[in-house]
Amino acid sequence: MSYDDLASQHEDDKYNEEETFNEDDNYNEENKYNDDEGSDEGYMKKIDGKSLGLTKRMKKIYINKKENIYHNQIGVYKNDKLMKNEDIEDRMKYLLILLNDTKKNNIKIERSTIINELLFYYTYYYEYSKEMIKYLYYIFDIKELYLFLEINNMPKEIHLRTNTLKITRNNLMKILKNQNVSVQEGESWNHVGITIKDVNTNVGSLNEYLYGYYIIQSSSSLMPVLELNIQEDDMVLDMCAAPGGKCTFMCTLKKNRGVVYANDINKLRCKAIEAHASRMGINNLIVTCIDALKIQKHLTFQFDKILLDAPCSGTGVVNKNKTARRKTIKEIRDLAQKQKILLNNAINLLKNGGIVVYSTCSISVEENEQVINYILKKRDVNLLPTNINIGDPGITQYRKKQFSSKISLCKRIYLHKHNHDNFFIAKLIKRSDAVFTNKDKNSNEKKKNKDKGKKKKYKYIFLNTFSNYLFYVIKNLHIELCFYDILFTKKEKLM
Repeated sequence: MSYDDLASQHEDDKYNEEETFNEDDNYNEENKYNDDEGSDEGYMKKIDGKSLGLTKRMKKIYINKKENIYHNQIGVYKNDKLMKNEDIEDRMKYLLILLNDTKKNNIKIERSTIINELLFYYTYYYEYSKEMIKYLYYIFDIKELYLFLEINNMPKEIHLRTNTLKITRNNLMKILKNQNVSVQEGESWNHVGITIKDVNTNVGSLNEYLYGYYIIQSSSSLMPVLELNIQEDDMVLDMCAAPGGKCTFMCTLKKNRGVVYANDINKLRCKAIEAHASRMGINNLIVTCIDALKIQKHLTFQFDKILLDAPCSGTGVVNKNKTARRKTIKEIRDLAQKQKILLNNAINLLKNGGIVVYSTCSISVEENEQVINYILKKRDVNLLPTNINIGDPGITQYRKKQFSSKISLCKRIYLHKHNHDNFFIAKLIKRSDAVFTNKDKNSNEKKKNKDKGKKKKYKYIFLNTFSNYLFYVIKNLHIELCFYDILFTKKEKLM
């Protein structure tokens, strides 16, 4: 059931019923001075919203009128008692179980009322805007949305990337274990990742960090670099490189040979990239500070491989960036327009046969599949399957939009499913410098349709002539056979 379907059903149940109450009706003047001032109960009564007089009249906005659950400016109430966070969490779990029971046991409770209540709790408890929760409900169903919100609200384990220019992963793990740091080897698809389970470990202050033995970097951000399959003689560009984790990884894969270009618009962040490179002993990195939207004016040569980790809304890293929980759809769409320009610029800078990897730490369709679908129509590029088999396929149908079936070759990585930070990856190969317009496409389609029509006509003419010829041959054969039968019968009679 989509969010739009719910909007049209049972508006009365969707926390929009309002009542008001007067504080004086529920406040007993006789008991005002009877509480023990030193007791906890007396203290709680003092700081209660009613005794503080925050508002003379407050609106009751009902979430579930049957069970007397409502909210106001202070919080959420059930039977006039303020619900704590633990109570709201228990209520969400109960409603999710109830959704299953309504299917199995045919309980006569409408799903829309349960879903509306859950969506309110998701907004209130996890501190998202209503607009963002509504948006996420288009991508996930109600149960998966709970998992997404819950897992992304928890403290996340720390990931390190070993600097193989200075040390091996095994040796680094031994050193960290000797310092009582609980470490775990990364997955088999990479040979540099280390996981630290203790969230409170301050890995940025260790001497090994200052020596440049490792960098703090999520496992998801290793994937776009590995998908480029960088060779030592490749000319490589990291188009939006700050804070420098990916471009320094490129340098280590090239074993400090050749050249890697790292570009970013922010001068301070460019200095951070230089600091990381210096600490890690990297000397094949060239840092440029150019606006990637106008990069073609400054770089006139082309690259073999390009990584575009585009600036995005950050809706995939909401555990680190809580401001992303309140992003508006307008902000997301504005970013998507810039991302289209950036990807088009990246393809201009790419050699024919070169590879560009597009990635974001966003889960919005506008910033991911919609950008790739746009570039497939505009440029002569093709999507390639990813080498690392982690993640869900790209979304090919979103609301009323139908994208190219090739979009399924993209990868969507989710923290609650794959235990890696939320990420999007698309791998493109450039076939030529051609740029398509709508007119070109329409003319190409018309030509294709004409060619198909001509082929059908030719087939029809050929079939007609061929059938006439067959009929003629068969007819002559029949006459000849009849003639031979007559001759044969005559000879028999003579004998």
